[in-house]
Amino acid sequence: MGRAAQGSMLLRLLPGESVVGAAAVSTAGGAAAVLLASRRGLLKRLAVDGLRSCQRGDLGQIGFRFHQRDDALVSVCTAAAPLVAGLFGEQRSVRLNPADLPLASADAAGQPLIESGQGRPEPALTALIPLLRP
Repeated sequence: MGRAAQGSMLLRLLPGESVVGAAAVSTAGGAAAVLLASRRGLLKRLAVDGLRSCQRGDLGQIGFRFHQRDDALVSVCTAAAPLVAGLFGEQRSVRLNPADLPLASADAAGQPLIESGQGRPEPALTALIPLLRP
């Protein structure tokens, strides 16, 4: 396939990287934020105004620093939802209010979503899903 047939390059990815998700946020009327979740259950509410705007073809900006090599980003969603569900691989879930998490900068560490007990392996987080209140 020729270069013209491939279309515009939105984002350059390094080897081993992949796009996890996208979240539409409104910056009008207050501080917009997104929730980032890692496989090991770390959660972070990231202020959008702390991120720089990227141009087409940029590498982007690091928004979540991992302390363990086997950890990876698994989900991104908007923090404007009243409730968010965290889904785990073993048919478990947890609900949380994104407003309860402190607003963090891009270089801050994430907070554990649930505490793992002694001798039990940490559950693997698979997704964050915004929930609607009835």
